[in-house]
Amino acid sequence: MDTQKDKLTYEFPELDGEAKLRELILYISDKCVDAPKFGMTKLNKILYFSDFLWYKQTGKPITGIKYMRLLNGPAPQRMIPVRKQMADNGDIFIIQKEFPNHPAQHRIIAQAKANINEYFTPGQIAWVDEVIRFLWDDSADETSKFSHGMAWKVYDIDRELIPYEAALLSDERITASDIERTEDLAKQYEW
Repeated sequence: MDTQKDKLTYEFPELDGEAKLRELILYISDKCVDAPKFGMTKLNKILYFSDFLWYKQTGKPITGIKYMRLLNGPAPQRMIPVRKQMADNGDIFIIQKEFPNHPAQHRIIAQAKANINEYFTPGQIAWVDEVIRFLWDDSADETSKFSHGMAWKVYDIDRELIPYEAALLSDERITASDIERTEDLAKQYEW
């Protein structure tokens, strides 16, 4: 039996998502090498916002990988095994930086160059760069809180998959004119 949930899109297998994820991890880690507040949490959010906002703009994500809800915000479902494989291959290494009164920061250091020309359009890379610029000065806590929008709130079970269509949910408050317009449409279409 089909449910509405079965009709949602959680991944785009035709996009070779894991290969793109690996290349974006390398690319973002290299771009953020000098960012003092860059760690795994921020990497996850840069990937999430890049994919979901690109989907919102174009109807297709950049990587097409699955994202899941975690306490600190959305993250790629396969991040840990992909990251481990990359570390085992020598493409990255991870350093741990301690901070007083805060959890340790796990920072990925790229050891290989991202192959962006094979996997991404110039527009996609410009989009990722814009997300990086937007989040550059934010801490992991700030970035996490920012990612706790409607798409994250609707899917409230830990590790639950977040469909790409959730990018279309608005974080804006409902206004009186929104309610009025909805009532007009309901009357017009006899809802």
